[in-house]
Amino acid sequence: LIASSLFTSAQENKLTYAITGDGNNDFVWMNIRQVDLTTGQVTKTLFERNTTNYSLTDVSTNVTSTQREIPGGDVFNSAKYPTGTLVAAAAFDKRTNKLFFTPMRKGELRWMDLNANGTAKFYTMPIPGYKPVEDYEEATNITRMVIGADGVGYALSNDGNHFFSFTTGAKPVIKSLGNIIDAETSNGISIHNKCSCWGGDMIADAFGNLYVISANHNVFMIDPKTRIATHKGVIQGLPATYTTNAAAVNDNGDVVLGSANQFDGFYVLNMNDLKAVKMEGSQVKYNPSDFANGNL
Repeated sequence: LIASSLFTSAQENKLTYAITGDGNNDFVWMNIRQVDLTTGQVTKTLFERNTTNYSLTDVSTNVTSTQREIPGGDVFNSAKYPTGTLVAAAAFDKRTNKLFFTPMRKGELRWMDLNANGTAKFYTMPIPGYKPVEDYEEATNITRMVIGADGVGYALSNDGNHFFSFTTGAKPVIKSLGNIIDAETSNGISIHNKCSCWGGDMIADAFGNLYVISANHNVFMIDPKTRIATHKGVIQGLPATYTTNAAAVNDNGDVVLGSANQFDGFYVLNMNDLKAVKMEGSQVKYNPSDFANGNL
């Protein structure tokens, strides 16, 4: 009964938030859109690069910047642009109606207040003790993020050596939890392996577990208390070139998958057998680098 009530209360709407590019063959992941998980269609654009007016407030200094302060209009590298340096990790907190994310190569936690009308309102704060590599070395980029059943946010780097938790209030409390530990039962399949287990997305279940779906189709279950990652298997039914970069739970408890590099629509994954089937008629105009919603 407890399990049923947790599941029922978790699945409240069919929408997810997606980080996308501008359109076909665009891999500049700086836009925020809303996707209907039952049809796979984009229903709304909340933030679009070079179009949407915004404010970005540093909650540590209370300094606010706007698009007028970007030198030369270079939004791709500016720390004053909300999604500058591209975004590959996002998490939606349905209790506060905030979309959290981290720009790559920036040691900051950022969020969008979805309650705001008119100008898009973003907030940012540094992640204590976290200094990602500034060049294009991808190991320290945070590419997986989710809000767990405990209401706490979790974020994980590509290499699995930087695992953070964060609260979702007005000024989040961010903690470094250390590195992820491979379970002895994973038969040598390591979540730290660059070729098979970097990238992807993270989702959560109603019992406190986290699940990493790597870009190369591997699935791991993580206990955030012990930081132990157990390999659950490899997703079946996906094209070999279809990287799994975005994942969100639909109202049925299945997982909708999206690819950041291939325009082939979305796939629906059954977590019990790790088999995926294509969602016919789903959106192929935008390739998502990440999904985020409040379902468990």
